[in-house]
Amino acid sequence: MCSFGNSKEEDNFRITEITLTMGSALDLGESKKDLNIAEKMKEKLDIIGVIDDSKKKGFFTSFYVPFFKQMHTDSLMQTAAYIMSASADNKDVNSWLEQNKSHVEEFYIWVDKFAWTKKEK
Repeated sequence: MCSFGNSKEEDNFRITEITLTMGSALDLGESKKDLNIAEKMKEKLDIIGVIDDSKKKGFFTSFYVPFFKQMHTDSLMQTAAYIMSASADNKDVNSWLEQNKSHVEEFYIWVDKFAWTKKEK
């Protein structure tokens, strides 16, 4: 039996992992056949970008979630997804990256300036 814990436990990202895994399975369906790998990745990043991190605190919600939430707020998920998909050597991804070099440069500047928080002990 899978236990998701109670609201007082430190977040271990389990429910989000399950959601992302199910989303990946849906990528194989008919409704997603016209999306390239970067567009499918963006859908998953958007899920992380809207996580409610106010109730639980753990490594993921303290460190990664603020990063992805701010990326979502600043409308950078698409660029991030294409950068993450670059190693797949996909024609559509390569074309987007070539046509959007300024977005890629802006993204790297944003990441460099992002105010990472340290988890308190």
